[in-house]
Amino acid sequence: MDEREVKRLAVFAGNGRLPRIALNNAARLGFDVLVIALTDQAKELTADSGFPTERVSLGKVGFCMRLLKNWGADSVLFIGKVEKSALLKGISLDWLAIKELVKLKERSDRAIMTRIVEILEERGLAVLPQTRFLQGMVAEVGVLGKVKVNRRIMRDFELAFPLAKRMADEGVGQTVVVKGGAVVAVEAMEGTDVAIRRGGELAGGDVVVVKVAGDDYDPRFDLPTVGCETLRTLAESGGGALGVEAGVTILVEREEMLAFADEHKMPLVGLDWGYGGIPRKPQVRDKER
Repeated sequence: MDEREVKRLAVFAGNGRLPRIALNNAARLGFDVLVIALTDQAKELTADSGFPTERVSLGKVGFCMRLLKNWGADSVLFIGKVEKSALLKGISLDWLAIKELVKLKERSDRAIMTRIVEILEERGLAVLPQTRFLQGMVAEVGVLGKVKVNRRIMRDFELAFPLAKRMADEGVGQTVVVKGGAVVAVEAMEGTDVAIRRGGELAGGDVVVVKVAGDDYDPRFDLPTVGCETLRTLAESGGGALGVEAGVTILVEREEMLAFADEHKMPLVGLDWGYGGIPRKPQVRDKER
């Protein structure tokens, strides 16, 4: 489907500020929007958006497909946070969700989302990239605030960035916490802020946090996101530095984040392969050569 033609957009909204930002931009771009709130918080935060809103429980895949068809949706956007642990807490599945879930060899959140996207596309719907509705919010390479990076922090970035990429590629998590060349915490299902808090407690604060995307990330649902809450968690855990992968990480509250980081003397940095001593991305050998 030609993206220039899609104008009837169903927004699957999770928690946080991103859904409201995306809805405002969708309206500016001329989309007719139906909001499908996946959490109670999402419904509350989008209630006064002016768009029709449906609160739908996780696992109601068949119901959602009928809803999209009846409303005449031609495109879909996934935006906002839904806790990974919610997928394991005995959510009620309808028949279509059960039918599709049993087919999956792996039942990670990424595998489940990939299959959902495939189901939507099989029904002729265009699943749009998140960045189309979040323009100007992607981190660039380099120091983003006023606080400079010393050599000690840069060495920890050099260690943590490739390691975080490997962890993300394996589907473990997107965040690694290090201090003085030692890994003190790795994110799994608990989320970035909990991993930071755990790392700060173990290392006594002043940690270096790196958050990235896996090499096979899907821009339709898998972009790493950070906001002021992450920086507040870092500050409360003894402070340190935050590095995010440039070109893919969404800064939800950029100006507020920069002001907070500067006030608390915490470097906020966009990282990439080859930056500041981080080794270039390893090349995969061609086995046929």
